[in-house]
Amino acid sequence: MAQIQSSDSSRPNFILHTWIAQSRTAGVRPARTPVVVEERTMKFSLRVTLLSIMLLLVGFTVAGLGFNSYWNASSVADDLSKQIL
Repeated sequence: MAQIQSSDSSRPNFILHTWIAQSRTAGVRPARTPVVVEERTMKFSLRVTLLSIMLLLVGFTVAGLGFNSYWNASSVADDLSKQIL
């Protein structure tokens, strides 16, 4: 094992063989390690949570306006039919 010696005593000594080993394996992919899958509860991001809330509010608003329009139209149709007959 060869070491690079520096004249400055505050610098650590670097081992040369690790540099050589890194340069020899620069193009080689490391061996795959098995992936450990942990079961965690699903956590939604803030964007998904806010988007869901906004879509629910818009959906309930559209449903409410639709029901109100239908009820109003049928009420007006009943009144007009009573006036004609």
